[in-house]
Amino acid sequence: MTSFLFSDSPVRRLYDWHLQCLEHLVTLFLFTKSDFKTLLLPVICFAIAASPHVDLSRVCLSILWTWLHLLQFTVSNQTLDVDEDAANKAYRPLPSGRISLMNARLLRWLLVPSCLTVSSYFDFTTTLASIAVIVSTLLHNELGLHARSWVIRNLLNGLGLASYELGATAVIAGSNHHLDDIALRGIVLSATVFMTTIHAQDFEDIEGDLKVGRRTLPIVYPRVARYSMTIGLFVWSLMVSSVWNLDLFASGMLTISSVFIGLRYIYFRDVESDKASYIWYNLWLSVTNLLPAYYRYIV
Repeated sequence: MTSFLFSDSPVRRLYDWHLQCLEHLVTLFLFTKSDFKTLLLPVICFAIAASPHVDLSRVCLSILWTWLHLLQFTVSNQTLDVDEDAANKAYRPLPSGRISLMNARLLRWLLVPSCLTVSSYFDFTTTLASIAVIVSTLLHNELGLHARSWVIRNLLNGLGLASYELGATAVIAGSNHHLDDIALRGIVLSATVFMTTIHAQDFEDIEGDLKVGRRTLPIVYPRVARYSMTIGLFVWSLMVSSVWNLDLFASGMLTISSVFIGLRYIYFRDVESDKASYIWYNLWLSVTNLLPAYYRYIV
C-alpha cells in the first residue's frame, strides 16, 4: 500500500486530488469564518422560527444556500480590503497567501451565476432573494455606497438581511409550502429592526472607521447615535411584543433587557464596554428573531 501512495499511481493521484480539494474547501471556509456567528447562524435560526413548515433535510439545504450567498459577499468584500485584513485578520485567504488576488476576483464573479443557478432549482422566491443578495453586495462592496452615508449603509444592511432571511426561509418551507403572513411579517420586522439599530456594531470601531473615512452614525452624530440605541431598543421591544402577542412576563423581560442594553450605550463608552454592549445587543436581537415561532406554536 505504501508503494502505491509514494509512486505515480492512480491511488497516489486520487490521494493528491483529495488533499487539493480539502485545501480548497478550507480556503472557502476561511472566507466566511468570521461571519458564521454574525450572519449564518442568526439567519438560519430565524428561518427555522419563521418557516410554516420545517424539515431537517430542508434546513441543511437552507444552510448551504445561505453559506453560498455569504461566500459570494465575503469574497467580494475581501478582494477590496486586503490591506485592512492583513493587519486585523491575517488568517483570511488573501493575506495568508492561500489564494491570489486575481483568482479571488475570478471566484467572486463565478459565484454570481453559481448562486443564481442553485437558487433556480428551488422556486421563484428563492431566486428573487438570490438576485437581491447579489445586487445589495454589488452596491455595498464594488460601488462602495456603504461608505458614503450612514443612512445608505443601514439601508443596505437591512436589504441584505431581508434577502438572506427570505431565501433561507423559502428554502426551508419548500415549494409546497408558500411563505405565510407570519413568515413575511417576521422578515419585514426583523430587517427593519436590524436596519434601525445595526449601528450598535459601529461604536467599537470608531477609530478604525475614521482612518478609512467611513461615515457611520456614531462618527457623524455621536450623541444622537447613543441615545438612539436606548430609545430604539425600548420602542422596538414594545412593538415586537405587540406584533407577536407576547404575554406580560415575556414582554416585560424583553423590555427590561432593552433598557439595560440601551443605558449601557449611554453610560459605558470605552471600547471594551462597547464590545460587551454589542454582545448584549446581539442576544436581544436573537430573541426578537425567534418570536415568529412563539406566535406560531405557543400563542
